[in-house]
Amino acid sequence: MKILKTIGSIIVDVLVVIIFIISVLVVVANITAKRENGQANVFGYTVNSVQTDSMKGAINEGDLVVSKLIPVEEKPTFVLEEGQIVSFFNEIDEDTRILVTHRIVEIQEMGNAKTYITRGDNAPEGSESDAPKTINEIESVYLFKIPLMGHFIDFIKLPIGFIICLVLPLIGFIAWQTYKLISLYLKAKKLELAEEAEKIQNTKQELSEADKEAIIAEYLAKQKADQAKAEREEKTDQAPPEGDGKSDKDDDAKSDDGEEKS
Repeated sequence: MKILKTIGSIIVDVLVVIIFIISVLVVVANITAKRENGQANVFGYTVNSVQTDSMKGAINEGDLVVSKLIPVEEKPTFVLEEGQIVSFFNEIDEDTRILVTHRIVEIQEMGNAKTYITRGDNAPEGSESDAPKTINEIESVYLFKIPLMGHFIDFIKLPIGFIICLVLPLIGFIAWQTYKLISLYLKAKKLELAEEAEKIQNTKQELSEADKEAIIAEYLAKQKADQAKAEREEKTDQAPPEGDGKSDKDDDAKSDDGEEKS
């Protein structure tokens, strides 16, 4: 039972920490996305939730895509290959643009310049490809996906999601750690009290032994005193009375005197 309780405690700790870390990363990603051309930047990587099935099969709607950002200073020498999946922005209107993640199906070269033709894997047969993109327009290169995690990311971006997935886990984590600290303190206090009680019990036992020895010593001393008293009384009874001895001598002396006078 104790082992199961320990395992359960570890699992709860791990889950709370994982949720908290994910939530913090999402918050950091949202903050950096507002500063860096709309792309979240977490240590050079970015995460995006897939909103359509344009890449169905390789990437599905609701998946979370993890990609490597292409730094601006590296773009002039950065090498892309046909078949790679990349992300770029498509302008819908003056105020709206969406991030698209499609596969490179062709690379066109004109002198030293390259343009990349992309299309979704799930695009209908014979449909047109995306507008050609230059390396400067491509934001990141696809690395891997986490199935269905995109739904979680979309939810956590909402105010209610932020509260449920970040604030509440944080409160729960603090409460759980506080509970564990209090439990450890009470356990330590209980052990301390148990040690004190054991010391008191041992002290009482030692005092009881000492009392027993004192009683025995007192009894032996009393026996010895009584024996000495009895011996003195016996000697006194055996000795002749001093007064009677003198009277006999006087009587003898008187008798002798009487005989002489006669």
